[in-house]
Amino acid sequence: MKIGLTIAGSDSSGGAGIQADIKTMTLNGVYAESAITALTAQNTTGVLSVLESSPQFLKDQLDMIFDDIYPDSVKIGMVSNSDLILVIAEKLKEKKAKNIVILHKFYTNITIFCMHSYIFCKNSRIIC
Repeated sequence: MKIGLTIAGSDSSGGAGIQADIKTMTLNGVYAESAITALTAQNTTGVLSVLESSPQFLKDQLDMIFDDIYPDSVKIGMVSNSDLILVIAEKLKEKKAKNIVILHKFYTNITIFCMHSYIFCKNSRIIC
């Protein structure tokens, strides 16, 4: 069974973010792992509030995942600040992550930054 890691925010309504990624992976026969970048209070009509993960907590999540059940691929969704983006870039480099997919409508200049940061990941494919 393939293993996929999603790094993204949590959508309390279940229609996007980590919850949607886990559903999609599971329905496609992929074992889903997750690292949560933010919790949201939201529903189908909008977002009320966001509580970001700390950089240290995100580092801890990624260390625990990569040190136990190494993912075959990594999908990056909502990352709400540059400190978290740096943590992700550093950890993916350190852990030699492969098959990286960056997908989120918020990425513009951030995507370019991430792509530049990931160039060092040997054997990685970046899809934006």
